[in-house]
Amino acid sequence: MPVKVTRNQLAPHLDALTAREGTNPTADPRVNAYRVSLTVPPTPTVYAASVLIVGQGAKRGHLGGVIYEYDASHCLLVTSPLPMLCEIEVRGPPVLTVGIDIDLGVLTELVSTLDPPTRKRGAEEAVERGIHVVPLTAAVEEAMVRLLRQLREPETARVLAPATLREVYYQLLRTPAGSSLRALVSHDGPTPQLDRVMRHM
Repeated sequence: MPVKVTRNQLAPHLDALTAREGTNPTADPRVNAYRVSLTVPPTPTVYAASVLIVGQGAKRGHLGGVIYEYDASHCLLVTSPLPMLCEIEVRGPPVLTVGIDIDLGVLTELVSTLDPPTRKRGAEEAVERGIHVVPLTAAVEEAMVRLLRQLREPETARVLAPATLREVYYQLLRTPAGSSLRALVSHDGPTPQLDRVMRHM
């Protein structure tokens, strides 16, 4: 019986952007597309502040005894530089993903225009953790589809992609992990927690 592989609207656009195995740079240096056709065992990886979204398949990260699994219905948001073990199990078609570096300049400008957040229970703990698996909202998915489509043409990428990428950041700020993104551009952001994470690896 064939294995069912999760996929979303990003999959065909990522397929078009990943002509080769592994990392595929795009017209915007902040965005990279990835194609993995063979299973990858747990491998040491350092993630910068970024968001990782799966278009097809699933990925798994290991950090401090906790497993962070994300697929075409979820995304991984990393708000501190973190050394992790990354694992990819390919159970059919290639795993297609996209990674977006967090542009602190754009994020700072964007956060400055927003209303102050309502403090929610557990927000401080979430900020300190520095890594989150959150549902891929329809708004984030729709913005990402437009971004990936724009990145296929250099001129369109130059003219339209910056505004669409800004929209992606905005929609991520509206997710449960938004407080961690805000903390990235505050004086008490999560980056100092890296040393503590390193000691527990």
